[in-house]
Amino acid sequence: MISTLFVLCATALVIPVRGQTTFEGCLNAAQFSSGAQVVLPSSSAYANATVSTNIQFNYKAAAVVFLGAHSDATKAIKCASTHNIPVVSRSGRHSYASFGSGGRDGALILDTTLFKSVEYDSKTGYATVGLGNRLGDLALALNQFGRGTPHGTCAFVGIGGHSTCGGFGMWSRKHGLVVDQVVNYQVAVADGSIVTASRTKNPELFWVRAFGFGSRTSIDLVYRLFAVRHPHLGQFYR
Repeated sequence: MISTLFVLCATALVIPVRGQTTFEGCLNAAQFSSGAQVVLPSSSAYANATVSTNIQFNYKAAAVVFLGAHSDATKAIKCASTHNIPVVSRSGRHSYASFGSGGRDGALILDTTLFKSVEYDSKTGYATVGLGNRLGDLALALNQFGRGTPHGTCAFVGIGGHSTCGGFGMWSRKHGLVVDQVVNYQVAVADGSIVTASRTKNPELFWVRAFGFGSRTSIDLVYRLFAVRHPHLGQFYR
């Protein structure tokens, strides 16, 4: 079963949530999945939940939601839209400018750490990859099938931000960037509706993500990409 990818468009709709007068109240009443975790500024877990790899930037998030299911993204986005809160996605916390922490104070962070699945379809050659995976996770998972994809060599970088910036690696001279391997996304706009984005269906949503604007306009959960076959022979030079 192919998983889905959710993207927040920059032109978010404002959807009133009756009975909730504050942003935190909306999150508390959102009925997230059992695997989700909401971290508010008053929580003892807040410092660890908001820290970035680049500690030069220490932004104060409005809240952090560790997504436990894809439906959690839609619920959180609705609360943020209602209360005019900017939303960012976070995969590996390796943004040099700390965009995964909002890039400024007052943002809602949707963390995809829990989405670790990697599913490979041998009939199509496509892999469905959860955005909680690091590059090392992806390489090891695809290697079981004799497959891989062009990406960098740092095993701890999250696949989400890496593919937004292109994803250059040792195979790139032959196969291009990791973003070139992405086949489609499924996206959820701020009103909760879900659409498919590919080169032929809703291409404007696909290309805004593929050309690198996704780091600021999208909440990504899963990629579907082409997995390249490993070469049978290798050459080593001393």
